[in-house]
Amino acid sequence: MPSPAADSLCGLDFGARTAGTTVVVWNGRDGRLHLRACPRQTDADAWLEGLLMPRPPRLVAIDAPLSLPRAYCGPNPDDAPDFFFRAADRLAGAMSPLFLGGLTARAIALAHRLRRLGATVLETYPRLVVQRRLPENLQARYRHDDPEAFARDLLPLLPQPCAEPPASWHDVDALLAWWTAWRYAHHQAASLGDPDEGLIWY
Repeated sequence: MPSPAADSLCGLDFGARTAGTTVVVWNGRDGRLHLRACPRQTDADAWLEGLLMPRPPRLVAIDAPLSLPRAYCGPNPDDAPDFFFRAADRLAGAMSPLFLGGLTARAIALAHRLRRLGATVLETYPRLVVQRRLPENLQARYRHDDPEAFARDLLPLLPQPCAEPPASWHDVDALLAWWTAWRYAHHQAASLGDPDEGLIWY
């Protein structure tokens, strides 16, 4: 199976370390999207290291918090700083990076390593992509329908076909993350939040 090339765009649904819920999607040189899921009981951090670090993609959109609230990261001019949510989390209806704890720390560490190797790394939130980019009939089915049925209706909306049929919601979320990377690369993406604190792209 092919691996991401240095000029590829990647979407990453970033999951718990050994749960088998981490999925990467990238565009291959064959013009199709490729999907790879980390096996259960495999260290997802080591798996991603082996998959992405030898030839880092030029752009990666990650479904995980990539920063902390401003209260933890320097002077805060507010009288009552928010220690739980960033502005982007409140605007997107996302979970607190603090609630996600170790997952947030792992994602920030991965983003740091990728950026040091020259990749552009974005934070994305698939539910926001669904709300802002998909038609109402698909919005209502997200996380309520069978993921394979949802994916069949999602795939025609994407700019490239998928080589492997998505089989789980983690696969779907990685596809939505890739779509954010594609939109960013084509100057069609938008973001929520404070640039000095952390943006969520969609």
